Amino acid sequence: MINKKRTALFKELEKIEIQVEKAKKELLKNKETFKDLYEESPLPYQALDKNGYIIAVNKAWLDELGYSHREVIGKWFGDFLGSGYRDKFKKDFNRFKAAGEIRGVEFELVKKDETRIIVSFNGKIAYDEEGNFIQTHCIFENITKRKQMEDEITKSREDLKRLTAHIQSIREEERAFISGEIHDEIGQALAALRMDLYRLEKKIPKDQKELTDIVQPMKEVLDKTFLTTREIYASLSPTLLEHFTISEVIEDHMSKFQVRTGIKSEIDIEAEDIKLEKDRSIALFRIFQEALNNVERHVKATKIIVRLTERRNKLELIVKDNGKGITDEKVNDPKSYGLMGMNERTGFLGGKLSIKGVPGKGTTVTITIPLHVVA
Repeated sequence: MINKKRTALFKELEKIEIQVEKAKKELLKNKETFKDLYEESPLPYQALDKNGYIIAVNKAWLDELGYSHREVIGKWFGDFLGSGYRDKFKKDFNRFKAAGEIRGVEFELVKKDETRIIVSFNGKIAYDEEGNFIQTHCIFENITKRKQMEDEITKSREDLKRLTAHIQSIREEERAFISGEIHDEIGQALAALRMDLYRLEKKIPKDQKELTDIVQPMKEVLDKTFLTTREIYASLSPTLLEHFTISEVIEDHMSKFQVRTGIKSEIDIEAEDIKLEKDRSIALFRIFQEALNNVERHVKATKIIVRLTERRNKLELIVKDNGKGITDEKVNDPKSYGLMGMNERTGFLGGKLSIKGVPGKGTTVTITIPLHVVA
């Protein structure tokens, strides 16, 4: 009886051993398959132990960095990083082990010839059946050219921003010069002509009604021309900004806009005591002017609402009308130079411009800028 049980037990043990051997062979086969996969991978692959030392790399890794297999295995991965990235690696590696995976983590690698490249890592942690750390598996992509292009684009944008600011500054100088000429030359000439015409009118005999009828329309045309000249002068050079706050100038401009256009205006100003640097005040005023010009020329509005508020160290200017409503195509039209100018000036101020239209219900222009100077 005992012998029969022993025989049965041995047979079970033999089956188990056969299964174990089969499992070992399968595991070995899987390891070989995995090895073939990462060896043939076009992307550089590496495996690290729990302390960040290199266990394995593939041919693509060696080809990318120019090292031999013997120069890499067993070395701390941080030794292949730029000096400024080693502390980052320690922190990111600890996060990697805690999270179990990484995506898009960037490092600077130093090749054997001392060339530096920027790479982006993706990886996962391998665990045993009990959930213990075995090693990391990572691949990386050389993104040096992409980063260089991004840096060039960023630099180009900064250069364009500075150029735009310079052009705007030149425009303001030209406007100031032209407005000065209008004020000093044309304005004075019109004032002198106006005085002479009034003196001439006083010398016309009362019985010369025909002459009086000629002079009266001339006076009206001259007075209208004089007022128009003053408006052009004020528009070209907002001298009020030298003596008043931006909120006061906006309020004054809105009252004149209502009189000139007949469009009903509603003004809500909470940020009455806000003071901006001269250049920033002028830039914001020009944006406001262009917004009103668009209302006057294009949207066929009968009412306009202007709000100026301060929230969280930011100044918000809203211009809302009840016109036909601007379309997305018009907002994004590269030929909409007025809108482009508004956007450029807002960018110069370090702010954001939003233009939204609802068909048949109007357009809302929102300008949000920081109160501090943005370098």
